[in-house]
Amino acid sequence: MHGAICLLAAGWTLLDELDGIVTPGDLTVLIATGTHRGNTPAELGEMLGAELAARLRVINQDARDESMLTWRGVHGDGVPVWLNRHWADADVKITTGFVEPYFFAGFSGGPKLVAPGLGAWRPRRPCTTPELLLLRRAVGHGQPDRQESHQVQAMAHLRLSRLRTGATGWGLYQDGQDPRLFIELFGVPSWEEHLRQHRERQTGTDLQYHDDAAALSDPPPQTGHYFAADLDQ
Repeated sequence: MHGAICLLAAGWTLLDELDGIVTPGDLTVLIATGTHRGNTPAELGEMLGAELAARLRVINQDARDESMLTWRGVHGDGVPVWLNRHWADADVKITTGFVEPYFFAGFSGGPKLVAPGLGAWRPRRPCTTPELLLLRRAVGHGQPDRQESHQVQAMAHLRLSRLRTGATGWGLYQDGQDPRLFIELFGVPSWEEHLRQHRERQTGTDLQYHDDAAALSDPPPQTGHYFAADLDQ
C-alpha cells in the first residue's frame, strides 16, 4: 500500500503546483507497467483515489500494443527503442514513483519508469533482461585435494572481481557426482551491464584473477549465458 499512498499524495501535489497553468483535462497519467498486466479500475482507484482517477486521463502502458508505441531509434549497444507515444508527444514529462532494491536488476524505479516501464516488450530482451552466467571449471587429476584448495582460493579472488564490476549475486558450487567439477554462477542486471564488466570496469588485478582461475581449470572453463524467461507471454 506504500506505493499507492505515495502516488495519491504526488497526484494532488502536482495538481496544486500546476493550478492555474493547466487543467486536469490537459494531463495524462501513464502507468508504467513494463511487461506486467495493466491495472484494473479498482486498482487505479486505490492507487490514485476515486476522485483523482475520475478527473484525470489514466492509461495503462501495454508493451505489446504497437498502436501505443512510437519508434525512437537505435540506442546504446544497438538496441532498438520504442516508447509510449503519449509520453513521447507530451510537452512536459514528470515521473513519480519509488526506488526499491531488485535482486537481479539493481534497483527498480528511477529512470526505469521510462525504459523499460514505458517501452516495448522486444527491446527489453537485449537491454534489461537479467542475465545469469554459468562457468564450468574442473581441476586436474594430479593432486586433487591441493588443486581443489587452489581453485577455491582463486575463485574467492574472482568473486570480489565479479561483485566489484557489477554482479548482483555470486555463488560457487561443487558437483555432487564429480568433485573435480566446480560451477561458478553469477547474475548481472542485463547483457549491456555484462559487456560493461568486460569493456569498462576491469582493472589489471581483475584480469589477473581471471587468468589465475582459468589456468587451474583442465579442460578450460566453459561459459553459458542465460536470460530470464518472460512468464507473461
